[in-house]
Amino acid sequence: GDGVLAIDGAVRRAGWTFAGRAVAERFPVVAGPYIATVDATATLAGAWRGDRVGATVTVHGGRVRLADTGRELHDTGPLEDVVYVDRLGDRPEQEEDAGPTRIELAIATAEPVRVASPEADARVRADLTARIGDGLDWLAGRVWVVDGTVVLFEREYDIARAEARFAGPTPIDPDLDIELRRAFPAAVVSIFVSDRLSDPRVRFASDVPEYDDVQILSIILGQDPDEANNSTLPPEQRAANAVGGVLAGTVRDTLRLPIDVIRRHPDGWEVGKFLFGGRVLVGYRTRDGSDPSANLNEVTIEWRLRRNVVVEAFWGDEEAGAADILYVIRL
Repeated sequence: GDGVLAIDGAVRRAGWTFAGRAVAERFPVVAGPYIATVDATATLAGAWRGDRVGATVTVHGGRVRLADTGRELHDTGPLEDVVYVDRLGDRPEQEEDAGPTRIELAIATAEPVRVASPEADARVRADLTARIGDGLDWLAGRVWVVDGTVVLFEREYDIARAEARFAGPTPIDPDLDIELRRAFPAAVVSIFVSDRLSDPRVRFASDVPEYDDVQILSIILGQDPDEANNSTLPPEQRAANAVGGVLAGTVRDTLRLPIDVIRRHPDGWEVGKFLFGGRVLVGYRTRDGSDPSANLNEVTIEWRLRRNVVVEAFWGDEEAGAADILYVIRL
């Protein structure tokens, strides 16, 4: 690619100290399923004492752009089970290990680093200490978000706070303290993540006391807050509708089908598509036949005339149909 990494520095034999500067421009770095493009400037200063190197790395701002490759990339280094020789029949020579056996790093950001991906855009800072022997065996400090946004289920949330605290010994399992927040016209919904990364605790909250956990989860998964506040549906059906909305998004994105909504009813299912900027929902509902007087198949329409005024209508194969005008009062 056209990425550039420029490094310059100096080493003083008196005390074996060193200092340097690195500038990355569109420099690609592989991180699991992601390819990161880095634009940043960093300075390095430290000393070499016997088998130990200690250094301080300071990142002076920059930008990291993440692109998801969709798969885990394989290591391109030498294979562990292959012995490399210069010529056929030569035996590999044992190389003298004259390098340091321990590296201790202090890593800090003098200015926030912007990290951007299709799902998130945030300014991040770090204050870490790392110890590298036979691999990374110590990481302490914290990484936190100054400000930013993240997209969940096609909705953008503000990152009110996000911090990962590292306690030291590996395996790395930081403590999390995260709050995501989104303001809807009728309510502010928050998502909290805490405890260890390996076993996180997730909880939801809203500034509307009447919302229960199922209603808040339904909103987070993509349901309209007005629909989530429909108290006539039992909790298990509201939860099924919320999960159906997630399934609809997965089906739509995977199969490219024009579906926005999947709803589970007591006697069947309904799929629908929003039109006219989301004001009109046109759907198809199928029933299991438990009610002989009801349609087995029917077309449904929900038209939101105003925020509190909704027209609902349906017509089906049993020539059964109706139309209603509803006025929604929020308590």
